[in-house]
This record gives sequence, structure tokens and C-alpha cells, in this order.
Amino acid sequence: MAHVSGIFIKETKDGLRREIEEGMFLENHGLEGDFNSGEGPRQVCLLRREDRAEVEKDDRDGLCFPRFLETIQIEGLDSEALEKGSWLRIGDTIMKVTVTGKKCWPECEIIRAKSTCALAKSARFLAVLESGRVRKGDEVTPI
Repeated sequence: MAHVSGIFIKETKDGLRREIEEGMFLENHGLEGDFNSGEGPRQVCLLRREDRAEVEKDDRDGLCFPRFLETIQIEGLDSEALEKGSWLRIGDTIMKVTVTGKKCWPECEIIRAKSTCALAKSARFLAVLESGRVRKGDEVTPI
């Protein structure tokens, strides 16, 4: 069963990211109180726990590695279920995958070496279609 393995919030631009046990996700906004939430296609950032582990074991100096912060981390769901346009029930919410992968910066060591990083292909951005609460451990179901 796929489930939420972490929920993370950053309340101010210069603040530290911290893990929370649950959060309220608002329709067309994202995580309530999160600095990175707002209207548009990138309301929530999602990363599979397996992909975060790949980033953490990469010993290259990826420019985004310390700065890229997922809002929701999940475990146990194949990346095929996370294609653009896919709908997910996460806890009490319904979210839609709006963007797959993330833009890389040309000054990144990995890009300059003509290589690829895990975040470029594995990061997902979601829009909240139906408000609700998400708790650590909640089931994640493609719909």
C-alpha cells in the first residue's frame, strides 16, 4: 500500500523546513502556512521516498540537492502512477499531477558534467483539487 511517509513545511523564505505529522491542504493553494504554497500549477511538491534516497546517496554537488524541498514524501507508489494529468487521493484530499520533473540550473555541477540528476526526472508538482487534511501514514491512491 502506498502511503505518506513525510509532510514538510517551510513557513518563511529564510526559515528552516520542518517535518509535521499532519497538514491542511487547501484547494487551489497547497499546504496551509507553507511559504511555497499558492495559486498555479506548483502548489505542492511531491517526491517518492525512494527518489529522495537516490538524491541523498549521490555524492555530486547538485545545486538543488540542499534547496529542493518536497511538501509531501510518499512511499510505495510506482512513478508511472505519477505522470502528468494523474489524479491522486492523498489522505482526505484529491490532487492532480501538473508538472513532472524540475528545471535544472546551467551552473549546476551535474549539468555542466552533461549528466542528469534524480530531481530532474522524479520531482512532481501537484495542484490541490479538493481541500482536506493529510497525515503521515495516510494512504495514497491513484484515481
